[in-house]
Amino acid sequence: MQRLTTFIRTRFFLAFATVGLAIVVCILAAFQGRVTAASQQAQTPLHEQSSGWEYVAGVSDGRLNIVVNYDKLTRGGIEAFAAANQQLVEQIHGPVQVSVVFNRPLSIDEFKDEVTKSGIKINSYTMRAVEKNGNRVTLSGGPLPRAKSVVLQDIGQQLPAALARFPDATFRGVVTVEATADQSQLKQLLADGRVFTTDVTQAIATDRARAKMVSANASVAQLPVESRIAAPLYWFMENTGIAPR
Repeated sequence: MQRLTTFIRTRFFLAFATVGLAIVVCILAAFQGRVTAASQQAQTPLHEQSSGWEYVAGVSDGRLNIVVNYDKLTRGGIEAFAAANQQLVEQIHGPVQVSVVFNRPLSIDEFKDEVTKSGIKINSYTMRAVEKNGNRVTLSGGPLPRAKSVVLQDIGQQLPAALARFPDATFRGVVTVEATADQSQLKQLLADGRVFTTDVTQAIATDRARAKMVSANASVAQLPVESRIAAPLYWFMENTGIAPR
């Protein structure tokens, strides 16, 4: 998601109608292709399963590529993923990249309150709107260049322009936040009833993959990382009734 985040920061908002999962499938297929190619360049891709989640890692194009996956089709699978992340927080010993996923869309004021209380550093965030025909619209944004905090930006003033492409859509609120946080901040977030989970699997997978793969290829320790989750959690929370639609 790093390329997408960079684009968002320069434009502030990226809006698109999420009417299917073709984009996710294409991204995953391409990414898995790069991971598979790693077997030709470095070593056999690493696949590790844990309770509630799994990941595939491989080296290609000068990067360590990681895809995290989970059972997204059932309520039990999603809840197991959230439970696994709660346990993984105990393994965090410094600031990490985290995806904070809310139980429901938060209003702009609630979102700002959450950011202020937790003190997390915002990288980007995702919001939900719904068209009259039921299509879900995803709005993504992030701090403007040189902004000290997303709270300093009046998001509400940006929304009309972002929603202009979807004139019959109703804005619901912020559903996920990509941020940097430490263990104490993660625990504070998990204690908030508005938070469904703090997803740290990409950070954990990166540490585990490097530790396992460096023995076969020492250069892995120095490679930049490109990681992503195979499917957007909040979308499937909506599909399974965990989050409102």
